[in-house]
Amino acid sequence: MPTQVTIHPTAKIALVAVLTSVFVGGGIVRLKRLLSPKETHLEAPASALTVTQVRTLNEYLLPVIDLPVSADAPESHWSEALAAVLGGQTEVATQYGRVDVMTDRFAIEVDRLAKWHEAIGQASHYSHTSNKRAAAAIIILPTDSLEKIPLIEETCLSKGIKLILLQTK
Repeated sequence: MPTQVTIHPTAKIALVAVLTSVFVGGGIVRLKRLLSPKETHLEAPASALTVTQVRTLNEYLLPVIDLPVSADAPESHWSEALAAVLGGQTEVATQYGRVDVMTDRFAIEVDRLAKWHEAIGQASHYSHTSNKRAAAAIIILPTDSLEKIPLIEETCLSKGIKLILLQTK
């Protein structure tokens, strides 16, 4: 003869109440996510960046920021222009160094393409000492060859470093 299991009426009511709470709570969370504004991942207000300033290098799908800096300008001018676009600060002191550009989320090292190794190392260090996400902003001049970009991108990805390319307008 099969065993008959009976559930106390109070337990049934409690089970229905718990399941209802879970479903209603889940629905509210989903609705809140649906109605809340989407995260843009941009540091600056949307009006600060225009389509002509930020684009991708189509061959690599990397962000490229066009800055109003001459190709022969020193790196400090590139850092200042990038900080202005992103709403960050330049030359922020950390233990054992200064971050080129610091935003709310990122510690960004700005370097020319020839010094990409240094950019990755410094970005990693500044990320560690500032508790911000590491980013390397590599200056690409019109005369630069882009053949190293895949290697730089792969290295940054393996180290958890955001790669940004900077070009002159």
